[in-house]
Amino acid sequence: MTEQSLHKDRIEGLEASLKGLREKKELFLKAKGLHEEEEKLRAEGNKIRTGITDAKATLKDLMERKNTAMQTVTSAMASKMNAVLPMGSAAIEIRDDGTFFTGWNNGKATIPYSGLSGGEKAAFDPALCKALGGTILLVEAAEVDDIHLTEVLRKYEAAGMQVIVNTCHAPEVIPLAWGQVRL
Repeated sequence: MTEQSLHKDRIEGLEASLKGLREKKELFLKAKGLHEEEEKLRAEGNKIRTGITDAKATLKDLMERKNTAMQTVTSAMASKMNAVLPMGSAAIEIRDDGTFFTGWNNGKATIPYSGLSGGEKAAFDPALCKALGGTILLVEAAEVDDIHLTEVLRKYEAAGMQVIVNTCHAPEVIPLAWGQVRL
């Protein structure tokens, strides 16, 4: 092998090595670009996570304020109803999912409106009317027994409303402020 051929082989080897190094350089540049892109996306992700955390905190605060406002409203309604209910207490609730619950706690359990008996509805409906601002009550009280009817009449009397009660039986005692018309 001649010196010239040796140099030629060395040059070819160096050129092949240079080509390989250029290819590696391209890979390193792509990797560097990907790393920079990853850092940018990570920063954006952190910004979005911070925004979500802030939005959740704002939502929690708004939900607490809404619940406080709704509690004020439902408590006022229940208080007005309780002034007319012969026993137990009104249960009114606006839930987080937006549904509205109304029922009657009879001292043992809270019964939803749809589960009230006819006699319970006869007492509950006028109380709800009072809470909603009604000034005249027309009550069909045939479902209320004579013992409870006396208490219902006393509660209506205390409510400061004009009340006409229709029933098929007389109460145990007719309160003094009430008049009676028999047909």
